[in-house]
Amino acid sequence: MAETLSQEEIDTLLSAIKAGQAELVQTKEKVVRKYDFRRPDKLSKEQLRTIQMLHENFARGASTELAGYLRSAMSISIVSVDQVTYQEYIRSLSDPTFMYLVPIIDVTSVIFEMSLDFVFAIIDKLLGGPGKPLREVRELTSVEATLMNRVMDVYLKHWLEAWKPIVQWNLGKPTLEYSPGFVQIMPGSDVVIVITYEEKLGEKTAIGTICVPYMAMEGFVQNLTAHRWFGVSKPTPDDWKTTLMEVIEDITVEVSAVLGEASVGIGEILKWNVGDVIELSRRSDEEVDLLVEGNLFAKGIPGIYQRRKALLVTGRSEEDRKEEVG
Repeated sequence: MAETLSQEEIDTLLSAIKAGQAELVQTKEKVVRKYDFRRPDKLSKEQLRTIQMLHENFARGASTELAGYLRSAMSISIVSVDQVTYQEYIRSLSDPTFMYLVPIIDVTSVIFEMSLDFVFAIIDKLLGGPGKPLREVRELTSVEATLMNRVMDVYLKHWLEAWKPIVQWNLGKPTLEYSPGFVQIMPGSDVVIVITYEEKLGEKTAIGTICVPYMAMEGFVQNLTAHRWFGVSKPTPDDWKTTLMEVIEDITVEVSAVLGEASVGIGEILKWNVGDVIELSRRSDEEVDLLVEGNLFAKGIPGIYQRRKALLVTGRSEEDRKEEVG
């Protein structure tokens, strides 16, 4: 128990203070932290870090496959993971914007959002262009929406793969929306986890977001720990090789056959007319070159197959064999 001072001791202490023989000791001021009861933090810092690690896996996988699909340099990197109210998230978005809504059965929806400028750059790339956005922002046509749905299938595929160590999502059919104010999938006061990422296509850069409602995570939120995540077996080199081969197999390349070559002066070319015969460097019975994206791949003999010009492959090129062995 604390010692109680007598009246005589109290008088002596007060006299000493007045005479300057004793100092008053001030107690340390308490720090008051503000707490918003309308928006309590649902996830700890460790759980937010785990979500960030999951989405870094998503970013790596999606970047690799999209680069092959678009035949262009493509990268996705995670910027931040935050917990905010749904109302705050919706207010932070541009109007219009591209919103890919993926229903979670019996719960709500996950939102993949990105700028329409970047969406039209992707579509331009898919249609053979340089990857430039439109001058005016507008909603997608049915054809453009079909193309973009295929791209978003890649995003969703790798997002589901990244979450697999934690949960198997039960999803419905996605839909497209453009006006954030009309996307009322939950009360505005509900907490959502917003994953912000930066994506680059060639020289075009944009910021996108993934909005995951907290209510969809309540059943497994206790599993969002680094220990749980690192405890799951990671892909082996063979797994990565299989994934890479699946991506490569879907890439289309240009294949051409070179019948022969000739060196001709400009003056002679100017004299050419219909019916003239141009002599090439190869004999009629000699094999021709089969090129893949301009690189020598094999040798072959030209002919006709099912009423079309064709090439019978007779062997691989020596250089290609050496690279394969090496």
